[in-house]
Amino acid sequence: MRESEERFRLFFENANDAIFVMDVRTGRLLDANKEAERLTGRSHEELMGIYPAELFPPAEASHYEERFRLHTQKGEATSFEGEVLAGDGRSVPVYISTNLLKSEDGEVILAIFRDISGYK
Repeated sequence: MRESEERFRLFFENANDAIFVMDVRTGRLLDANKEAERLTGRSHEELMGIYPAELFPPAEASHYEERFRLHTQKGEATSFEGEVLAGDGRSVPVYISTNLLKSEDGEVILAIFRDISGYK
């Protein structure tokens, strides 16, 4: 079991896309990988406990909050294009895929952000 957990932690930390885990109950971030740190320009410690809306341009934050709320209610996977704030304040276009995961510890949203600025 421990070996399996270590293997999945290694996959999580070294993924090419930014991965965020959000607690559905509190609406706060529980975990993020190294690519999430690079994309947002924030350390792991700075990301922990924030609301996901803080990752987006302020004018768009309520739009993204509503999308996550609807996603949670429906319990379905969803994907859409959006923008995230980089550490230097610029908006980076991303493709966001989310999925609601349930376990005995509660419900979380797994969100994967792919930087698509190279495609734009």
